[in-house]
Amino acid sequence: MFYLDPPYWGNEGDYGKDMFDRAAFARMAAQLAQMKGRFLLSINDVPDIRALFTWAKIEPVTTTYSISNHAGTGTSRAELLISNFALPGVRNAPNVAKT
Repeated sequence: MFYLDPPYWGNEGDYGKDMFDRAAFARMAAQLAQMKGRFLLSINDVPDIRALFTWAKIEPVTTTYSISNHAGTGTSRAELLISNFALPGVRNAPNVAKT
């Protein structure tokens, strides 16, 4: 199994200038669609990502970011778990954009 944690959509430059661009998401989706092994990808929940992975299983989740929080409380954010297999104990949601 492969786990992927690319830069968030809209933050492509976080890993360095020209290391990951917007077009890389489409290339990654196309390669993963052909993959014979299993993968699990975590990414921020945006309509463009959902559109690229319509063929995959998409599970919306909420995560809390606390690494840079000094007050001891985290900030909740919507993310997606995207896979090519059913996640045990998780009901995969339909691939529809949130409004």
